[in-house]
Amino acid sequence: MTKQFFLDIKQAFIDAEADMLAAGMPTIKYIDRFRGQPLNPEQYEYYPLPAIFIQSKIVWTLEGRVYNASVDFTFHIVTDPTWDTSSVAANQSTGLNYYTFLDKVREVLDNLRVEYMSTLFRTEDDTIDADVVFYDTLGYRAAYYAENMMLPKTESVYNPNMIAVQTNRQLRKKVRDA
Repeated sequence: MTKQFFLDIKQAFIDAEADMLAAGMPTIKYIDRFRGQPLNPEQYEYYPLPAIFIQSKIVWTLEGRVYNASVDFTFHIVTDPTWDTSSVAANQSTGLNYYTFLDKVREVLDNLRVEYMSTLFRTEDDTIDADVVFYDTLGYRAAYYAENMMLPKTESVYNPNMIAVQTNRQLRKKVRDA
């Protein structure tokens, strides 16, 4: 994840505040990199809710002299745990607003447009039910366009087939010399 992506996500949720409030939803109060905060709250500073923690993994491939990258994001969405969705809850309609809230968060992520990355595509949603917290994650994937995606002209290109050819030549030479 780049610094600019982090800033762009923050701005996207600031821009969406009026829409979220109009829908009767709380706005995102805290955004940070995921370091296990919801799972180990005693090890981290207090953070206001709702909060989003962003986890990312970039997978690089080299094709010729060009690096290609895709990035997988997991957005950990932590909210007020007092919302109750059970069928006998007195405040079930308030509890069901949680799903509207997740839809609003998805809407912001689905509509994020930045110049260094493709549109985010949904990959997986999950619920985390740990002893200390219950929250949802939203998974996304995108193509990543870094500034320096080309190898320098003086850099040798890794090619596993060439290594195999060189190794075979060395083995044949050893057999001949033996």
